[in-house]
Amino acid sequence: MPLDTAGYTDFKIILGLGDVATPQALEVQVDPALNSGADTLCSYSGVFMFAAKGTAEDHWDRGSLLAQIPTAGRRWSSASVFRGPGWTVFRGGTSTLSLASIYNAGVANYAGWAVDAAQIEATSGISEFGEITDHLQVEALLAVRDADGILYRVSYQVMALGNYIPLRFPGEIYEDRPVRR
Repeated sequence: MPLDTAGYTDFKIILGLGDVATPQALEVQVDPALNSGADTLCSYSGVFMFAAKGTAEDHWDRGSLLAQIPTAGRRWSSASVFRGPGWTVFRGGTSTLSLASIYNAGVANYAGWAVDAAQIEATSGISEFGEITDHLQVEALLAVRDADGILYRVSYQVMALGNYIPLRFPGEIYEDRPVRR
């Protein structure tokens, strides 16, 4: 379920894989009997790079961030769309974002920077060229205060739990485009 962005309309930042520094991934197999059928737990971390500038010292500028998570080759899909062998169905996860780089160009008059909320979700879709665009993404609510206060980077830590759909036989090649008949 998306975050409630009411009141967070001063800016909107959308980041792709090229906006992530030092992405790292770790995967472990977990017991499906203890995890509602999920068999894979992945940890992803890195730093989102962007600039969100405040506009005044008498109020907070609040906005949202949507950022695609690099997953070291693992292909994730939402639970509502079955993609088949070689994909991992997202079952749930946690995300934490922390301030990593802030700056104030002048005197800090009532300056402030905040990550107010964050969550991880799997999105599913098909591009205009027919390519599958499923991925994990973080949605966050951010705030900046002061006319020259800038939020440059936030670090992230994401844990994603999923159910991997194994290939049917070794060496199977799965087409990343929907089959058209």
